[in-house]
This record gives sequence, C-alpha cells and structure tokens, in this order.
Amino acid sequence: AADDAKSRLRDYLESHDFDEERLGRVQDRLDLLYRLQKKYGQGEETVLAYVADAREQYAELQDLDRRLEAARRELKQVTAVLQEAAAALTRVRRKQAAALCGAVTVHMRDLAMPEGRFVIECTEKEDFGPDGKDTLRFLFSANRGEPLQPLAQVASGGELSRLALALKTVLIHTTGVRTMVFDEIDTGVGGVTAQKMAEKLALIAQENQVLCITHLPQIAAFADHQIRIRKEAEGRRTVTHLQVLTPEERVEEIMRMTTGAHVSKSAETNARELLAEAEAFKRKARAAARKRKG
Repeated sequence: AADDAKSRLRDYLESHDFDEERLGRVQDRLDLLYRLQKKYGQGEETVLAYVADAREQYAELQDLDRRLEAARRELKQVTAVLQEAAAALTRVRRKQAAALCGAVTVHMRDLAMPEGRFVIECTEKEDFGPDGKDTLRFLFSANRGEPLQPLAQVASGGELSRLALALKTVLIHTTGVRTMVFDEIDTGVGGVTAQKMAEKLALIAQENQVLCITHLPQIAAFADHQIRIRKEAEGRRTVTHLQVLTPEERVEEIMRMTTGAHVSKSAETNARELLAEAEAFKRKARAAARKRKG
C-alpha cells in the first residue's frame, strides 16, 4: 500500500510542472502585501484606498505647473483690477481733499487765521491696504512764511480748537450728523477770536443742534439756551447739577464768567450788552437765511 501511494504521488508530481520562478514571484508579492498592510493599515481595502489617494496626489503634482501658471495669470488680472480701483480712489481722494481744504481755509479766515493753511497730503504707498494705496497726512501752517508741517506737531491749543470748528462746520453737511458737540472748543482762545468763534457757532446752530461747553462769556452769550453746571459734595459723593438759566440768571452768569466775584454795575452793563449784541447778530443772520431761501 505504501509503495502504491508513493507511486501515485510520484505520478501526480510528474504530471504537473513545478515553476520555481513563479513561486518566488508569489512569495515576493505576498511579502509586499504584508509590508503594505503593516505600514498603511490592515486589509486590502485600506491599502487600495491609500493607493488611490496617492495616485490622485501624484496627478495633482504632475499638474502643478499648469495650475501654478493659471494662478499667476489670475493674480495678474486681479492685480490689474485692484490697481485701477486704487488709482480711481486716489483721484477721488485728491479731488475731495482739495475741495475740503479750500472750504476749511475759508472758515479759518473767519476764525482770525487769515494766513492759515490746511493741506491734506496724499502720497502713494508701495503696497495695497484695505483703504487703498494712499497715505494721508494733515499739514498745517498758521502764519505767512511758515512751512506746512504735520498738524499734531505745530498747532497750538487755540489753533487746534479753531481748526476743529472749521472742519466740523464743513463736514456736518456730508456726514448726516446734525448734532455737534464741542467740549471746551475755546481752549487757548480769547478776545476777538472768541467773538468770531461764537458767531460761527451761532450760524451753525441755525440749521443744526450745537452743544458747547465753554468758559468764555462771548460764546455763552450766543447760546439759545444756557445751562449752568456746578458740582457739589453730598456726603461721600460729588454730584453734578445742571440748571437752565432764565434771562436774568443769564446776565448774572455772564457777569460771573467775565469778572468772577467782582460784581459791579459796569459788569452788569457789559453782560447785558454782550447778550443784546449776540441776539442782534442771530436775528440778522436768521433774516439773511430767510432771504436766501426765499
């Protein structure tokens, strides 16, 4: 029986060709699959998914030059559009800046700065920004012969106050804001300049609401409604009181603002004259405004 089995096995082996080279290839393939699964995940599906992803990335890399060139062309087109928009913005800015400076200069002359100059300098930057390609600087010169310099470096307190008033006067019709608040706009101002400033505020107040905190009697006299502000200590707190003044109380307050505690008949006369002159100016201004509209 053993011999018979041995004979049959020999016959079977002889009837089949044994390809040693093919066996080596199969073993190499199995070894490769084992290493791939060990590195990229268990299971044939996981390995094949990785292969598909790798092929996709390879295709993208092969197409990188074309895509990069397309991106460069798109960037060039977008930059050209941006350049055109920035140039248009610069033209508008320079035109409006010139108009604004001209209007502000007129008001500066009304505020006792006849030789004052206000210029908005517009220079081009190297790179674009969210606000275009311009750098803007406010330049100022208060007197003839003085060079234009950055506003913050050369203007005094009084000059800044007057320039702020001139700017707000011009811009109030463009911002849509019909209320202006001036907190001690009279800093560094007095005499004739204070009178001019008061007149300017009164003209603005014809069509807009003006709230002005002031220590100058010339400006307070032009108010349509005058409110006295005083602070008092009440217990551990300081309380601010506001009082709307009657016509006679206004006379007293103007006297106090003018002479302090030294009340006299001449001080009262001066206060009444200030109030009367202010009222006369406002009546004349209102009449002129009605005439222009009519």
